[in-house]
Amino acid sequence: MVATRLLTLLKISLLLFCLNARAETLGTGFEGNSIDGWTVSGTLGATKNTWSQSGVGVALTTGVTNYSPGGGKTWNISPYGSYMASIQAGSGGTVTFDSAIGSLGLTGTENTAIKQYLTYQSQNGGGGNPTPTNASWMKKTFTLQTGVTYTMAWQYLSTDYTPYNDGSIMTLAHSSNANITPTLNNLAQRYALLGFTNPGTGNYATGSYGATGWQVAQFTVPENGDYTLGFASFNLGDTALSPILFIDVVQGTTTLNGQTFTPVAPNAGSSAPPPPAPGPTYSSGITPAQTTTKNNANTIRQGQHGNEIYVEQAGNNNTFDIRQGATTSGKARIELYATGDNNTFNLNQGKNTDGTTPLLDSNNHYLYFNLNGNSNNITTKQVDGTTAGVGHFNHSTVAGSNNSILNLQTGSGSKTLFQSVTGNNNTVSTTQQDSGQHYLDLKLSGGGHNATILQSGTGNHAATIDLTNSGGAANINLNQSGSTNQVYSIQQSCTNAAGCSTTINQ
Repeated sequence: MVATRLLTLLKISLLLFCLNARAETLGTGFEGNSIDGWTVSGTLGATKNTWSQSGVGVALTTGVTNYSPGGGKTWNISPYGSYMASIQAGSGGTVTFDSAIGSLGLTGTENTAIKQYLTYQSQNGGGGNPTPTNASWMKKTFTLQTGVTYTMAWQYLSTDYTPYNDGSIMTLAHSSNANITPTLNNLAQRYALLGFTNPGTGNYATGSYGATGWQVAQFTVPENGDYTLGFASFNLGDTALSPILFIDVVQGTTTLNGQTFTPVAPNAGSSAPPPPAPGPTYSSGITPAQTTTKNNANTIRQGQHGNEIYVEQAGNNNTFDIRQGATTSGKARIELYATGDNNTFNLNQGKNTDGTTPLLDSNNHYLYFNLNGNSNNITTKQVDGTTAGVGHFNHSTVAGSNNSILNLQTGSGSKTLFQSVTGNNNTVSTTQQDSGQHYLDLKLSGGGHNATILQSGTGNHAATIDLTNSGGAANINLNQSGSTNQVYSIQQSCTNAAGCSTTINQ
């Protein structure tokens, strides 16, 4: 399988796009229990996993757990990651629909058009009171480009029953020119109706105490610039039994009465996109706490008594070559703590000075590397030439910019690499190969990173990659091959409007 995606401000959805597609999942999500620059009506509520039918405003949530609004329906709704936003019109009508629409950047003319359309739907089969009353909303300004289809995931959950209708809406307004009209859900206007309760209303309808399931809104802009993206949920005709609108960068999961819930299709005649096809579910972590940091590096490689080197270094323009060669028990250990710029580090476990692999070396290699500096070149190699041993362990942390990092773990036994890189314009290349039992956990934060990962032969591949990009283009290339067991989890956030690329080959 080959999958390539170009993404900006994204959290990878595992929906697969072709190489020449330009689809960008907008937003960095709400991970870390963070509102991430969104403005909300009222005060952001505390993290919730329970809701009041009188409304709770805007909050972050880890998910809906066994929520039973009525009709014998019990819902469980989970975000893609750990958190999503929830929008539920607060009790008492303190935020009116009219003020919400104005806060999201729409005009009085657009407000009137929305109300007229709601009246039309009510009178043509939808029923219920079509007059919006109170609402809650959230919004954020993004820099958008032409030629890009942006997406956000959402789900509407009704706490009311027919014929008492309620609804939700998405808006997109240029920051300074109301005459610039984007295309939302395949319709050229600055708003799109989303989930509603009564059949045939809005773009997606749920019925009594129902949900739309996770949907993906899509939008394009005709001109580069800053646009304010907004979402709101609102009551119709009253202020009771307020609906809930969930927002995430990528669709999560939904169950109804313990069974997987299939998202509803758009209403007949709607321009809105159909529900996204479900993608495969991947995971690869060995947490908790990376199994206590790989069982304390296998109790520091079973008591060691092999080759052990401990180095503390500070300075610039130095070259360090460390080679630990053959012992019958392996057990090579390096701990290196370094500060400085323009240094070269070659840390080599299990190779002779001429670069060949010693046939007696039976791995058990342990490497801990901590570097703070810029423009350094770091090469780590852990190899062995036998079929014995418990494998390689590399735990490294690099803080700084313009660093080049090359990791190699090869041979029999397990291969484990935990690596954290912070800064800008760092390049990481990692190879784990032969006889399986691979595991990689790579975290990169900052801007302009490039990561290339190869995991091959024979099975047991697993990679967890988290790239948070605050500027500059960023790229991930993951190749997993060799007798199945291919598995990965990738999260990628990118604030650069030029986007980031992710290529996955299996």
